[in-house]
Amino acid sequence: MANNPAFYLNPASSMTGVLDFSQVETRKVYHKATACLDKEELFDCTPENMHHFLKMFCQRANEYGWDDDVTGVLMIPDDHQNPASDLKYLPTHYGEISMEQIDLFEKSYLGGTQRSAQDSYIIYKCLMNSLSKEGKMKIESWENEYQVTNDAGTMVPSGNLLLKVIIRESHLDTNATTQSIRMKLSNLDKYIVKIDSDVTKFNSYVKLLVNSLAARGKRTEDLLTQLFKGYLAASDKMFVKYINEKMERYEEGEDMHSDTLMQLADNKFRLMKERGTWDAPSAEEEKILALQTEVEKLKKRKSVYKRDTTRDKKLRAIKKKSGKGPKKQKQQEKPAWMHQRPDEKDLHKPRKWNGKEWWFCHPDTGGKCDGEYRRHKPSQCEGKAFKKGTNERSAGKGKEPNEDTERSLKVANALSTMIEEDEYGTESEASSDGYSS
Repeated sequence: MANNPAFYLNPASSMTGVLDFSQVETRKVYHKATACLDKEELFDCTPENMHHFLKMFCQRANEYGWDDDVTGVLMIPDDHQNPASDLKYLPTHYGEISMEQIDLFEKSYLGGTQRSAQDSYIIYKCLMNSLSKEGKMKIESWENEYQVTNDAGTMVPSGNLLLKVIIRESHLDTNATTQSIRMKLSNLDKYIVKIDSDVTKFNSYVKLLVNSLAARGKRTEDLLTQLFKGYLAASDKMFVKYINEKMERYEEGEDMHSDTLMQLADNKFRLMKERGTWDAPSAEEEKILALQTEVEKLKKRKSVYKRDTTRDKKLRAIKKKSGKGPKKQKQQEKPAWMHQRPDEKDLHKPRKWNGKEWWFCHPDTGGKCDGEYRRHKPSQCEGKAFKKGTNERSAGKGKEPNEDTERSLKVANALSTMIEEDEYGTESEASSDGYSS
C-alpha cells in the first residue's frame, strides 16, 4: 500500500529548505512569487490604496510561507540575538518595528546561504514589480535605506526594509503618531467630502487608519460613531437617509458592528452607482434645473435679439450716411396728352408711354370710358374705369384714386411690421419675457 503524500495547500509550501533554481519547477515558483500583486493596478504609494496593497501582500506572504512563525522572514524578532525573543509580523505591526530593528535582523542572515536570504530577495522583487512609476519615484531616493552590506562588503537589497520604506513613504508611518491617526478618524466627515463621497474609497481609508493604529498596538473605541458622522456628510440625500435609519436603529438598541456598517454602506453605494441614482437630482431640483435651462434660453434669445437690433441700426445708419439706403420710388406723372382728345387721324391709333401702348377710350372709338388714354383697347372696354372714375365722382360717392393707394400702402406696412415682430419679438414681448432693461 502506497504511503500517503504530505499535504500542502500549494506547491510553494512543499518547497522547504534552500531553493534549487536549477530546477524548472523551482524557477516557475520564483516567477510566480515575484509577480506583481495586482495585475489590474500597480501601487502608487498613496494612503488611499495602502490597505488594498497590504492585504494583497499578506495573501502572497501566506501562500509562500513568508509569515510562518518559525521560518517566515517577515516575522521580525524584538532581539535577533535572542532565540526566545517575541516575533512581530511586519505587514501588520510595522508601527511597532523600527528601521534599525529590521536592519539588524537583515544583517544577521543576508550574508548567508539560507532560505531566508532567498525569500528576502523574492519579497524585494515582488514589491518592486508591484509599484507604479509614481510609486517607484517616491521610494527610489531612499535606496540606501533598503540596501544591506553583507560580510563580503556587497550591497544586497532587503525585502523587509523595502516594505518598511514603502509604508513610510505612503504617508502612514512618516511622523505619524497615535494621536494624529485618531484625529484623522474624527475628521471623516471632512474626508468624505474631499473624495466626492466615494464610499468605497472612504471605507478603504478608514480600514487603513484602523490598521495603522493596530500596527502601533492601539485601537479605537468610537469607530462606529465616527463612521456614522462620515457617512452622514455624503452628498447623496437618499444614501444619507439610509444611513440615518441605520443610526436610529442602533441608538434604539440594535446591535451594529463597524465592519457590518461599512459593508452595508459600500453595498448601497455600489448599487446606487449601478442604477445611476447616485447624486441624482430630486423632483424639486429637476424643476429648478429646468427653470435654469429656460432662463439660459431666454438670455440667449435676448442676446441674439439685441445683437440683431444693434446690427440693423448700424446698417441703417451706414446706409443713411452713405446715401445708399432704400429710397421710395416716386410715382411717375402721366403726360398731358393722356387726358386730351387726339386729332381725328390719330383717334384710333395707340400711343406709347412708359414702354407700353395706350389707347384713347371713348364712345367715339367704340369704348365706354370718358375720353382718357387707357391700357385696354376701346373694343375690349368693360366700362370699369368709366364707373369707378366718372360715374362715382360725379355722384359724389367715390374716393379719389390716391386714397386707395394710401390704404394699400398702410396695409402693406402693417403686414411688414407683423412679420418683423414675429421674427424678432417686440419690445413689449421682450419685457414680458424678462428682457426689459
